[in-house]
Amino acid sequence: MKKILLKRLNILRLLKIYKILMVISMSKDWTIDTIVLYKAANTDTDACYFLLNIIEKGDGVVFDFEGRIVQEYNNCLRKIQNERKGSCELVQKWFKHVVAKLAKKCSGKLQQRHKTKFIELNFDSSDWPFVAVCSKTISKKLVSEDSDYTIDVKNYLLKEMKVSVLSVHNCLNRRML
Repeated sequence: MKKILLKRLNILRLLKIYKILMVISMSKDWTIDTIVLYKAANTDTDACYFLLNIIEKGDGVVFDFEGRIVQEYNNCLRKIQNERKGSCELVQKWFKHVVAKLAKKCSGKLQQRHKTKFIELNFDSSDWPFVAVCSKTISKKLVSEDSDYTIDVKNYLLKEMKVSVLSVHNCLNRRML
């Protein structure tokens, strides 16, 4: 009986350690809107630096189980390639590395009340999966410079979902990487 209790206690300790490690490993996660990839492809120095630092530091990039973010990234990569942007190859290599080694996944589904409010705010539905996964991360940092993130949208995201929308420049200036 004593051995069984000790075994259970050890299992509980291991589970607790595992949970702590998961929290630590998820503390540097990023939700990155496709506009950042477009900027990097246009050789925007800050965007390139930001994306490369994620790889250098091994930070996670969050995707949805449903695959909508990967689809958005693939659409972005096709558009970049068709337009023959300067740093197209850099962005493609970044994406392959992230998917292979740094991808973290969670549900990209939103509650109906958020969808209703987003429609009211004229918030583009293609951005919804990014917001949904970001709201489920520990960091709740969404990096975007998209004009769809109006002041009203940003205020709603911060107040109701605790999501902060940051520009690449803000991330670099705050030394968040």
